[in-house]
Amino acid sequence: MAEAGPREPGHEGGSARRAQRPILVVEDDEDTVAALRMLLADEGYASITAPDVLHAIGALERDDPGLVLLDWSLDDGSGEAVLAAARGRAAPHTPVVLMTGSSSLSGGARTADAILRKPFDVGELLRVVARYYRP
Repeated sequence: MAEAGPREPGHEGGSARRAQRPILVVEDDEDTVAALRMLLADEGYASITAPDVLHAIGALERDDPGLVLLDWSLDDGSGEAVLAAARGRAAPHTPVVLMTGSSSLSGGARTADAILRKPFDVGELLRVVARYYRP
């Protein structure tokens, strides 16, 4: 079972800022993870990844992310469990942005800070990250 990815130091990117806390990307599609990590790194954000609910909850407790980008439909269960953990004692003040292709979401989704409908464009993603990220 893969563990949450290692911290990558932020570097100077398009926005010329350094990330102080990582962005947790909870996504089970490897191509999407790779694209998000590259995009975030280009903008100067550090990121860590979790491919499933178990690793995401562990990363919330261990890594103090400044933002969570959460796929709502994970292979091992719903992102709702991760969102509940983020809203519970694991990371109650961490902003969570849902990424979903679904047109209907359960009631728990309402506690997310924002929802990005897949497919989303890069500009939309970066605006949401800039708005909700907490260094």
